[in-house]
Amino acid sequence: MLRFMKISTQASYAAITAMIFCLFLSCKKNESPAPDNSIRNENQLVKDSVFYYFNLYSLWSDGMVPDNESMYAFTDQFDSPSNTLLALKSTTPYKDSYAGSIDRFSYIENITNASPNRSFGIYAAIGAVSENLAYPIVYFVDGNSPAKIAGIKRSDKILTVNNQDLKISISCDANGCRPLNDTQYESVIKTLFTAMHQQSMQLKIKNAESAETSVKLDAKLYTPNSIIENQIFEYPNKNIGYLALSSFQDLDTNNERKIELNQIFSGFEDGQINDLVFDLRYNSGGSVSTAEYLANKLINEASASALMYSYELNPYLTKNPNHANYSFEPIYFKKNSTLNLNTVYFLVTDATASASELLIHVLKPYMNVVVVAENSSTYGKPVGFFKQEIMNKIALWVASFKFINAQGETDYWNGFAATIGNVPDNLFYDFGDKDEPMLARAISHSVGNNKISKNTKAITEINSIRNTKLGFVNLISDKYMLDRKEFRH
Repeated sequence: MLRFMKISTQASYAAITAMIFCLFLSCKKNESPAPDNSIRNENQLVKDSVFYYFNLYSLWSDGMVPDNESMYAFTDQFDSPSNTLLALKSTTPYKDSYAGSIDRFSYIENITNASPNRSFGIYAAIGAVSENLAYPIVYFVDGNSPAKIAGIKRSDKILTVNNQDLKISISCDANGCRPLNDTQYESVIKTLFTAMHQQSMQLKIKNAESAETSVKLDAKLYTPNSIIENQIFEYPNKNIGYLALSSFQDLDTNNERKIELNQIFSGFEDGQINDLVFDLRYNSGGSVSTAEYLANKLINEASASALMYSYELNPYLTKNPNHANYSFEPIYFKKNSTLNLNTVYFLVTDATASASELLIHVLKPYMNVVVVAENSSTYGKPVGFFKQEIMNKIALWVASFKFINAQGETDYWNGFAATIGNVPDNLFYDFGDKDEPMLARAISHSVGNNKISKNTKAITEINSIRNTKLGFVNLISDKYMLDRKEFRH
């Protein structure tokens, strides 16, 4: 069975070439190294390795690698490993809904002298504050980040950055809002985006209570806390839990995050919640094992040990199901809570992807799952990866497997369709605020519209001007990738 191979950068090019040839041609121990005229330089060898492992692992390949002459003819067309991978991805089947190749997921991670990522941990979008004026509005703040420590939170308006005014003149009508001057709009976004990538910045913030503060932020290294908010809402004859996570960070045994999540679920058990609202609107995924942990907390008693999911693999991995200590055996539920929920509500946006979608995927066959979406669906990423390091230069993550739930479903390429769609993600409300439209809609569905007079404001405000989001300053990226172990999804 082929195992992952790390190739030392100190090895000679001849030795490296011989090793690559052995991989490609299934060399035996007593076979001679490749001839001198086959020696490749370092960049060529990395590209060759990308070609090799992509053909071996890709879900859409047969696991057979062409001979070296064909490989060189392919890889020598490209100047970098990234462009080689881009070309390889273009060979996968065409997907109509993407208007492109089905593999939009495989990627390369640079592991050579990777510099630590310093950040403020603040994310903003342009939001209309009136029919004539818009500002950058904070829509998410990383836990443990400098912005979080400084007290900045979702719904805060950013009035200035480094003493530069950030207001934007807009015009609004029944069809929405738009900038009066595109140059001004783009300038504000560029100004704030640039400042967010410096070592420090000065912000003037106005919060929901109209209090203004000046905050100086210094970019720092920090370990994000993916737990955004948790609460229990009590109603007559029903208690509803609420949990918001920004990613599925890997949970080492008894680590701080796992302990905190265990405490939250213990609180849900003590509070005897009947339904749970799981807020994943900015959750782009993470560790598969964390998705399994959460599924085991949420699954009902009747399905406590049922099949969670199985895998679909390419021919090579099908023949080697325990490849390099990565097991592809079916996974079964191992319920680890006393919760017996009636319904799980998922709050999602177009950014909800990967492991967060996997959680929805595995619960659907057994539980009442309601998807409350900003638009019409989640992102759509039913594939996962495992890591292949190449010459201590790059890590290659090839889309290698699909997840099959207990109903035999796997192809959610266009995401999970909304049960309740087109519900605004209102930037002007913080997480866990019952007047925020997405949360309010889930609660109203759970207890009945006629029983939640406190949420009338959110229900009637769905088409108000304050819900208009013109565009993003910065997006929540896959910043948690380095925290993920084993499989990524």
